Amino acid sequence: MANTANTPEIQFNVPTVQDLIHAVNRKRVHCFCEKCDPEFHVKNLNCKTHRKILLKRGLPTKQQSVITPLGLNCYKAEYLIDRKIQYFSRDPAQFEFRQTRALHHWRNLATVTAVQALSETDKDMTDNVLGNQLTVDDMLEIFNIFNDLLFFGAMRNVQFEWRPKLHEREQSYGRAELWDKDLKVQILIDPKAHTNLQSPSSFRLSILLHEALKAFLLRSICRSCKMTSTNLDIGRRGHGRPWQLLATEIEKIVPKLLGFTVNLMRFETIRDDLAIAEVELPSYCDLDRYSFESLEYETGINAITKEIVRRK
Repeated sequence: MANTANTPEIQFNVPTVQDLIHAVNRKRVHCFCEKCDPEFHVKNLNCKTHRKILLKRGLPTKQQSVITPLGLNCYKAEYLIDRKIQYFSRDPAQFEFRQTRALHHWRNLATVTAVQALSETDKDMTDNVLGNQLTVDDMLEIFNIFNDLLFFGAMRNVQFEWRPKLHEREQSYGRAELWDKDLKVQILIDPKAHTNLQSPSSFRLSILLHEALKAFLLRSICRSCKMTSTNLDIGRRGHGRPWQLLATEIEKIVPKLLGFTVNLMRFETIRDDLAIAEVELPSYCDLDRYSFESLEYETGINAITKEIVRRK
């Protein structure tokens, strides 16, 4: 299984967004973003592992393949975040062929039960009904659409499995694993995963996206340079700063492109990971960019901003 970062030593109990804000305020975590610490990035510009990603557009030609293979663990975190947001946030008229094809494929699924279920408002659907609506093949087909539309088509060797009692055993509705030997991505989801805020099928696809993003980062971000020991890192469970920033943008773009609301459980994820010391406490800049949507959060961020100005 893919190697991940060292576990932070300090645990934080942050049951609410306001508690997280207070923890960040008390700890005053150093921010390694390019704006706050440009010198750090200059020192790490010469990592020989780092590569670039060429964004293409339109139909493939003889010189331009439909799928551009991405290297393994060879992209600077900040660079990968920026390129990925550019990839899926641009005007659909500028999309690459594989993205246009993915959108077309999604629209063709309108008559398939799995996609019809996204508009289902009944929160009390039985497990048997859910099983009939979202099969393993359905989930793999939808994963491939997500992969081409949002993840550069980078993950091709994928295995999906419904894993009963996963939440009961691990307090998690899903799990993503990446095996170095053949770059196989394995996605596990508890078939009883549910929430009162979304239809069952929509929530399961949100979990699929949550785990797909984690698997993409585990296979893509550089693990060689000094950045892996900072709060720029993906964290031991894959939910660090890159995951949070990209999850924020994915939650914005998916309703526009695919027509359903996605909930990647961003705050719940950082809350649970901090409680067991699986991720670093975010910096001021991180917290601002995570944009947890609540009045409590907005009030807290305003207070933090004023405090930063006062210190200066």
